[in-house]
Amino acid sequence: MFGAGLAAKDRAVLGSPQVAASLLAGMREGLAAGPEGWVEDDLALVAPWGVELGGVRAPVALWHGEQGGLVPTAHARWLADAIPGAELRLFADEGALSVIFGHASEIIDWLSTRL
Repeated sequence: MFGAGLAAKDRAVLGSPQVAASLLAGMREGLAAGPEGWVEDDLALVAPWGVELGGVRAPVALWHGEQGGLVPTAHARWLADAIPGAELRLFADEGALSVIFGHASEIIDWLSTRL
């Protein structure tokens, strides 16, 4: 599905039957009402979002794996610069998926201190 943009560590994550099943279930649920959300997500790559990022006041942390080509690191840096007070955490040895699964406890800890 992700093609050449998938980092080796992300391929390893997808090799887990539990992770693959969870991601597939999430995709099925997300697309149950139709593909509009997926289309809007892709359009967000090339069109204005309709929100002024400089007006975001909620705590924001961006956790970004630098391996693979699904989402360029430059985009994470751009978001961090555009959102006041955003924390950018870059992981040189992670991909887009592996950063989530490899650092889940840190992400949950960050969220739990802000909810």
